[in-house]
Amino acid sequence: MFVRTQWLASIQGKYWVIAKVKRRKNKNQIHVLHLATFSGEPPEQGLDLPETQSNIGVPDEIVESDEVQYLLSLQDWLKREKVNVKKLKISVSIPGVITRIITLPIIAQKYLDKLLTDEVAQYFTVNIDEYVLDYRILKYFEEDGQKRQLVLLAALPKQQWVSLWSLWEELEFSPRVVDLAADCLARLYGRLGDLSQGPNAVGEGVLAEDIAVIDLGNERVEFLLLDKGTFFLYSDMQISLGALKHYSNMSLSLIDKTTSLMEETEISVETENYADANQVRTQTEETILPVLQTLDQLLSFFAARHYGKPIDLVYLTGEYADRPFLPEIFKENIDIDTVVGFPDGWKPSFSGQTDYANNWMKYGSLYGLAMRED
Repeated sequence: MFVRTQWLASIQGKYWVIAKVKRRKNKNQIHVLHLATFSGEPPEQGLDLPETQSNIGVPDEIVESDEVQYLLSLQDWLKREKVNVKKLKISVSIPGVITRIITLPIIAQKYLDKLLTDEVAQYFTVNIDEYVLDYRILKYFEEDGQKRQLVLLAALPKQQWVSLWSLWEELEFSPRVVDLAADCLARLYGRLGDLSQGPNAVGEGVLAEDIAVIDLGNERVEFLLLDKGTFFLYSDMQISLGALKHYSNMSLSLIDKTTSLMEETEISVETENYADANQVRTQTEETILPVLQTLDQLLSFFAARHYGKPIDLVYLTGEYADRPFLPEIFKENIDIDTVVGFPDGWKPSFSGQTDYANNWMKYGSLYGLAMRED
C-alpha cells in the first residue's frame, strides 16, 4: 500500500520544482501524481545598461520591483498548481554549505546536542556565528572494541537561511520539513541498488559500490561522494550550464534533419551530420570542463583517503543530466563509468504529464525528500 500523499518542493535560487507524490510503504516505489516547475525569471526592464556594469546604478525601486514581482508570480503559480503549502516539505540547495564528518563515542541524545552546540566551532575554520548548524547521525559502528557513531555536521550560511525563511513568511506558510538537497540525494542513492539494511544502519542501506552523484543544476553543480552508501564528501560550484540546452536543441534538430533526408532519398548523409554532432559534443565538453576538473580533484581526495581505491561509478541527475554525450564525456575524462539516473535502473512512475515523465532523471533531490520517514 502507498503511504499518504505528500507535497514536496525542491528550491535552488529562484527555481522551484513542486510535486505531489505517493510512496509505497517500506519500499522504494514513488508515484508522481503531479509535477510543475517555476523559473522565477524577472521581466525585462528595458534599461540599456553596459554589460560590464551589471546591476551597478540600477535604481533601488527597480530592484525592489523585481523582488515584488517575483513574489507575486510565485504566489500565483503556487495557487494555480493547487499546492497545499501547509503540508509542504522542502529540499533546499544553498550555496556555501560546509559539511564535516566526525566520529564520536555513543552518548545520550541530550549530551550529544550539548556537545555539538558548545564545541562545534572546533570542527570549522570559518566564523561559526555566521552559519546555521545542523547534524545527522550517519551510522553506528565498532572500532577497537568501542562503540562509536559517525556524525554529519552541516553549516549553512545564515544570510541565505534567513532569506529563505523570510520568503516563506511572505508566502504565509512554514514548511513542515526543510532538508538539504545533498542530504536528500544521499538518502535516495543510499537506499537504492543492492542494499543490506543491517542493524548498524541509520536511515540508509549499504551500497556494494562507492559512488559519486553529480547534480547538474541551473546555476550550480553539486557533488556528493558516498562511501558504501554513507555520506562521505559534499562540494558545490557556481556555474551556468544554460548553453547545454542550446547544444541539446542543435543535436535534436540534427537527428530530425537526418531522419527527414534519409526518408526522402536513399543517399547517406551520415558524414555531414557526424561532423555536426562532433561539434555539439566538443562544445558540450568545453562547457562542462570546469565541472570535470573539480570532480577530478574530489575523486583524487576520495582515493587518497581509501588507500588508492577509486570511486566505482558516477551518476548524473539534475536539470541538465539528460543532455547528449554527457556520459561519454565524463567517462573519457575521468575514466569511470557514468550513468544518467539512479542505481539498478530505478525510476518513479508518473500519472500522465509526458514531458515531466520523460525528464524523470532530473529530480533526484525531490525523490530523496519523498523517502523521509517523518
